[in-house]
This record gives sequence, C-alpha cells and structure tokens, in this order.
Amino acid sequence: MAAGHIEEIQFPEWLSNVVLVPKPGGKWRMCIDFRDLNKACPKDFYPLPRIDQLVDSTSGCELLSMMDASQGYHQIMLDPEDRKKVSFITSEGTFCYVAMPFGLKNAGATYQRLVDKIFRPQIGRNVEVYVDDMLVKSKKAEDHTKDLEETFSVLRKYKLKLNPAKCAFGVQGGRFLGFMVTQRGIEANPLKIKAIIDMKAPTCINEAPPASKALARGYPVPILVSHPQVVSSVLVREEGGKQLPIYYVSKVLNGAEGRYTPIEKVALALVVTARRLRPYFLSHPIGVRTNTPLKQTLGKPDTSGRLEQIWLLHVDGSSTTQGSGAGIVITTPQGEDLEFAIKFGFKASNNEAEYEALVIGMRMAHETGARRLLAYSDSQLIVKQVEGAYEAKEENMIQYLQQITDLKAKFHHFQIIQIPREENAKADSLSKLCE
Repeated sequence: MAAGHIEEIQFPEWLSNVVLVPKPGGKWRMCIDFRDLNKACPKDFYPLPRIDQLVDSTSGCELLSMMDASQGYHQIMLDPEDRKKVSFITSEGTFCYVAMPFGLKNAGATYQRLVDKIFRPQIGRNVEVYVDDMLVKSKKAEDHTKDLEETFSVLRKYKLKLNPAKCAFGVQGGRFLGFMVTQRGIEANPLKIKAIIDMKAPTCINEAPPASKALARGYPVPILVSHPQVVSSVLVREEGGKQLPIYYVSKVLNGAEGRYTPIEKVALALVVTARRLRPYFLSHPIGVRTNTPLKQTLGKPDTSGRLEQIWLLHVDGSSTTQGSGAGIVITTPQGEDLEFAIKFGFKASNNEAEYEALVIGMRMAHETGARRLLAYSDSQLIVKQVEGAYEAKEENMIQYLQQITDLKAKFHHFQIIQIPREENAKADSLSKLCE
C-alpha cells in the first residue's frame, strides 16, 4: 500500500486468492490467481513482436544496452471502474489493485501497446522492445551515448522507471530475451547448454549420434530427435570442423501426439522447427539430419499412411465495435496455404467469433478434401471446451460445441491444439481485415 499499488476495498466484484512464487536470489513474488477472471475477459488481439526477429536485429551492433522496467506492469494505472474486479483476499482484509497487476490475461498486450506507442520513432532504428524488456542498440560505438539520451528522454517523459539491478549499459554483448547477443550475432546461452556441455563424450563410434556423421558444411542444419513424450531439434552451423549451435526447439507431446509412431514424431519435430524458425528457413538453404528414413517416407505416399494426409487448420476470430469476422488458413499436405478472410453479417462476441471461425474452417477443410485434420487456435477457452476440459454453460456455446462434434465425426482424425498468439499471426491478420 505504501507504494501506491493496492488499496483496501469494501465491496469487490471478484475475489481471487494470493499465491507466493519464489524468485531467483531468494526473493518472493506475490501473485494473484486471476484464472476465473481471465476466463470471463475477452482476448486483446494486440500482437507481440517475434522474439527471433528482435534477437536477429541486434547483429552487427558495436554497443548494446539492456534495460528492464522496474515492476513494469505496476507502472500502468487501472481505470477506477476496473479496480473492483482485481480484488484479492488476505488474512488482513480485502484489497484491490490500483495499478495493473501481473497475471491478467491482457496485461502483456496492454504493456506492449504502450511501449510500441511511446518508442515508435525509435523501434527498429536504435531500440527494440518486448513488453518490459528494452534494448538500445548502436551500429557505431560513438553513437551509443546519443541513442541512450534519446531513450532516457522518452522514459522521463512518460515517467517509466528502470530496475538498475537488471540493466547493463554500453556492453558488446549480453543476455536479451534468453539469448546471448553480440556484434557477431546470436551465441549459445551457457546456462541453457550447460547440460549438453557436461554430457560425457562418446568413447566409441557406436555411441556417437548417427545424425552427426553427415552434416552439410557451411549451412544451418536442424538435427531432429524424438522421445516418447518430447520432440526436439537443434539448428547448428559447422565452421572449421566445429558445430556451432544457433537455436534450440522442443515441444512436449500432448494427448494424441504422444501416440504418434516414431516417424510421425520426427515429422512433427520438423514441422514445429520450420514454424518456429521460419525466418531462417526462408533466408538460407537448410539440410535436415535425422537417423530415421524421413525423406523416403515423405516421398512415398503409399507407405507414409496418415503422415502424408494430415491437413492443418489455423483459425482466429475477431470482434470489435466496427464488426466481426474470421481468419482461416488451411494448409494442404503439400504445404500450400489456402487463406480466407470472412466478414460476419451479424454481431458476435469474441468467443462467438472464435467458434464461428473454427466451425467454418472445419467445413471448408472437409469440403477441400481433408480427412485428417489438426486445428490450431490461440483461444484457451475454445480449445479447452472442445477438448472437454472446460464446461460450456451458455446456450450458444453449447450449440457451437454440438456443431463441432457433428463435424468431427466426418473426419478420420481430428485434434485441436492451443498455440501462442504469435504462432497464429496469419489467421489473426486475416480476421482483422474484416473489421
């Protein structure tokens, strides 16, 4: 209360519980369990920047300064009408937040919108911002002081404070968004590869990974590995006889994915890697190394079975005061994207728009010839309700679920997966064309 972040409240509209989470360094962070409130809130569709593009943009800069906002979200004040909704109960009474707390569904999007607006003249030129992580970059060392002065003037104007303990000024390299960035580009983070470095070296040729025997010299190579519950890959580059890791990708297998055959898991690892590292795949020739006959399987539809026939569906719904619509991207087994932007002729809530997008997308995919379909949505509510983890109580939601159940029966295989908003950017952009 002394900091002005919370105040006592007598008649709250929502009540949440307090959860204490340990922080590095032995400190504790007080968090509020806003899960019930988040389920009732519409999603803010404001896009977050792509982390890989932000990190790549630091290459070639002689000096960098990494900055972290002090209690970033708390620097945005809440509307007085909304304070009653972010209330929590303690042994000493009931309180509500005056400033925006951590844990709210749209807190990240709100903060990103703020920093994008105030740093708009600098972003891409000498500043990169991802929520409360800021980086000032200078191609020439002599320009860095001027770049910092420009950035500090913006921070001063909007009264944003930094956390000195997490800032580093005028360095040639450092950690940004979990990556080690330097003038040469991205380097492996020692903390993240410690387990690999500490691994025992093979003592005979039989212990050497088969994938390492045929690395293409000079080109990035993703090495694919599958496990009963996880698929992973590492993008490496070989220079001077040494393998230089560039990027690590992994995915925990959920539901039906855990029952995939080994060859399907390797194919899934390749799909996940290609999506996550899209800028690399578009800019460089890529060679794939794995100890499974992936190429032969993909090249023979008669032996690949369902592996060759899986269709992908990305959907997103959008609802604003200007109108509502759906963005749909159907990806054929050959990798061709069929894109659709559909404007609704009726008013729809955010959740209704998400359901409409999924229903329409499933119908279009079936009519196009899909019989094995993987659907992707960034709406946690819709995905959980379709999976049966959440119960739908509203009449219109129940009707939508019935439509989806009927459509699922038309497919030999159907699965819906929740993905982060940044991985659903194309469908999101298409849905906004209809506003």
